[in-house]
Amino acid sequence: MPSLTLKYSNVINALARYLSSQDLMEKSRLDPRHFTRDRKLTFPVILSFLLSGVQGAVQSELNTFFADLRNRAESIRKVSAQAFSAARYKISSRVFDEVNRELIAHVEKEISIPRWQGLRVVAGDGTTVQLTMRKKGIRSIVSGVAFGLYLPGIERFLSFKLQMGSGNERQMLFESIDELCPQDLLLLDRGFPCR
Repeated sequence: MPSLTLKYSNVINALARYLSSQDLMEKSRLDPRHFTRDRKLTFPVILSFLLSGVQGAVQSELNTFFADLRNRAESIRKVSAQAFSAARYKISSRVFDEVNRELIAHVEKEISIPRWQGLRVVAGDGTTVQLTMRKKGIRSIVSGVAFGLYLPGIERFLSFKLQMGSGNERQMLFESIDELCPQDLLLLDRGFPCR
């Protein structure tokens, strides 16, 4: 039986191959002309950076990210924050659903998701959020609703959706119901069934 470290390694390697796949790029770029030339900010590099959990200033995080790619301790300025900002708008936001589905599939195959009485536990809930929108070069703050189906055993979202305006969490649950399978146990707070 393979060790847990090997199983995690298998998941990471499979996900890395998927991020570099032509199929994912074709589905995710907003224009067929995007990411056709060989540049520093390739599709897999931008996607990997977006998935890396950026928490600080973009330029600082980019410098650290490129240093990590080259296994160096000191920061490297390979690209500017402006170049990254322009490149990230060439990728559809739907890419994150695609990558998440692929990750969950590999985790279920290699590691298995914890179960209760044979059922996969899925928690569903929503909340109001403030979103920064950009329209015609002008940024504004608007209200929105976030809804997610969450796998508590592995601390990952099965599905996550954002809706601008005063959306309905219950409607967003109905729109996410296809993500569930017959072996799931859906946990909701009392606000969902009482409506």
